[in-house]
Amino acid sequence: MLLNEVTSRTAHAGDRFKLRVNEAIVLDGVTVVPVGTLAWGEVVTQQANGAAGKSGRLGAQLLYLDMPTGRVPLEGKIARKGDGNAGGVLMAVVGFGVFGLLAQGDSARLRAGDIFIGTVARSFPPEPAAANVPAAQPAAAH
Repeated sequence: MLLNEVTSRTAHAGDRFKLRVNEAIVLDGVTVVPVGTLAWGEVVTQQANGAAGKSGRLGAQLLYLDMPTGRVPLEGKIARKGDGNAGGVLMAVVGFGVFGLLAQGDSARLRAGDIFIGTVARSFPPEPAAANVPAAQPAAAH
């Protein structure tokens, strides 16, 4: 769940934002990611709204969960487009002539509280490496 609003009016590609897990992740009856765990996302594309009713655009991706054992990479993307304002531009042109073309479309928004769905980018918890598993020892003969 997004903690603060991100808009195409103020955000730029590379800006990071905080999220929090709003539903525990449970594997085999064990909670592996509790509610409230912080996660991070990043704005990857941004286009501000503009004249002639052009709407803003915003693209973002999940980056990772902040776990006590370290970062857990996430995958997930979202894209939003603001509402165009073609009708408003038409009315502004009728009322104000060519200056009506300066009417802008809406910014794209990711609102605080929006749910951002993602997946863990690799197995979690990580499988032990084969090199770290001790070899079986032969039984001693008596």
